[in-house]
Amino acid sequence: MLQPGNSVRADLRSGQITSFEIRANAGEYFRALVRPNGAQINIRLSAPSGGAMANLMNEAGEQRTLPISVIAPQKGAYRLEVTLADPDAPARDFECTLVELREAKPADEIRIAAEKAFNEGKRLQSEGSKESLNQAIAKFEAALPQWRAIGDQAEEGHTLDIMGDAYWSLGQGAKANDCYKKALPLAKAAGDQAGEASALSNIGVATSLREPKKALEFFEESLRLSRAVPDRNLEATTLNNVGSIYVLLGEPRKARDYALQARELKREVGDRQGEMTALANLATVYAALGETHQAVEALSETLPLRRKLHDQRGEANTLLNMATSEVQLGELDKGLESYRASLPLSRAVGDRRGEARTLANLGALYMALGTPQEALTTLQQVLPISHELSDRHLEESVLTNIARSYLQLGEAQHALDYGMQALAIQKQILGAAILLGGIHAAG
Repeated sequence: MLQPGNSVRADLRSGQITSFEIRANAGEYFRALVRPNGAQINIRLSAPSGGAMANLMNEAGEQRTLPISVIAPQKGAYRLEVTLADPDAPARDFECTLVELREAKPADEIRIAAEKAFNEGKRLQSEGSKESLNQAIAKFEAALPQWRAIGDQAEEGHTLDIMGDAYWSLGQGAKANDCYKKALPLAKAAGDQAGEASALSNIGVATSLREPKKALEFFEESLRLSRAVPDRNLEATTLNNVGSIYVLLGEPRKARDYALQARELKREVGDRQGEMTALANLATVYAALGETHQAVEALSETLPLRRKLHDQRGEANTLLNMATSEVQLGELDKGLESYRASLPLSRAVGDRRGEARTLANLGALYMALGTPQEALTTLQQVLPISHELSDRHLEESVLTNIARSYLQLGEAQHALDYGMQALAIQKQILGAAILLGGIHAAG
């Protein structure tokens, strides 16, 4: 039985339920905290009658404490059950603490509502579809004013950070970055170093394509904080991100060192999803080093687990990267099969950028295979997505390939029209770059 202020450490094993009893009178408020220690767990709170009062889950490798707050509707013994979410996961210990047991106050109902909205959002987010991600964002939005009403800056910041992840998954980078930037000062004000480290790492990701060296600064600060907490899982995620930056900067050997560190840490904390991301990054590094066979092997290693976890977004991205490597190896038929398998998965989860990349690469492959009409049909699907994403580089590249497709079809005028559109965008991009360079020099 849990007693107020006492922490209990227990083991979690596959197929077993670890349970705690909390005794409360009707109308009393109690709040328990579960520290998962990196285990991916499911938590269920039952009333004395046996009915479920709360259900929540976390992500593999997560260190953040999970709160459960309740106003007891009846006197009796409440049962808190904890199980491993992954039946193949190794045994782990975790910690449970009853931090409050007292008469309920009006603010308690607000906290309970905020926790419920947040947990529902997390559940929807884990489904990964476009519809569920949008529904998750709505739940997170509902929780924000409730956290503000009770002055819980740590949870408000954490909710914004997680909401940013949902926007990022939908390809809405600007909205994601806005959430991360709002989360950072809240985490600082609350003294939540783990929250601060997470927000910094996410801001680094959002900054990486435009300012990779600036992103490194965010990642280095995130690493310092995650090691101070310590949060090995967040440290591994950030190491992974640093590796990605060094690939962008043309330093794949440095990138490999970070990617290997990240993979080992992810394995150590039992974050299988994170391990897959590390393997995917390692594949990118191998590709940059010209070690294409190793890249395909690393990617292939992730596919069975992604499918087992129903990670359609990750599966789509893995197949896309595999296809690119297969084409580089001259295995065009394999590449075509992988691109075709990736496309419906990107569409299913609403990943517009992934869909655009797959279509653009598929169109280029059709050109290489000597089927320009299929290339043209495929490439024309990318243009509206490039407009939606405001990606001028993608638009220019696709217009150029459409022009080449028309040339293969012998339609010179159409080829010229699209070639001129591509040239106009090239000039705009070059002009903007020169202008930015001039502004920088003047500063």
